[in-house]
Amino acid sequence: MNGIALTRTAAKKTERIFEHPNEEYSVYIKGQENVEWVFGKTALYELVHAIERGCVRNEQ
Repeated sequence: MNGIALTRTAAKKTERIFEHPNEEYSVYIKGQENVEWVFGKTALYELVHAIERGCVRNEQ
């Protein structure tokens, strides 16, 4: 993987993003115990934009 382009806002809210086989990604959001799993780059960027807008609930 060449990397994922993130805005500063998204990067501040995202802990880690891991790429798995077959374009499967696990996204760790800061302050949240759960892991978000997505399939495909389109779904990944949709999740990142949702995180950036604060549309993903932050569970502590």
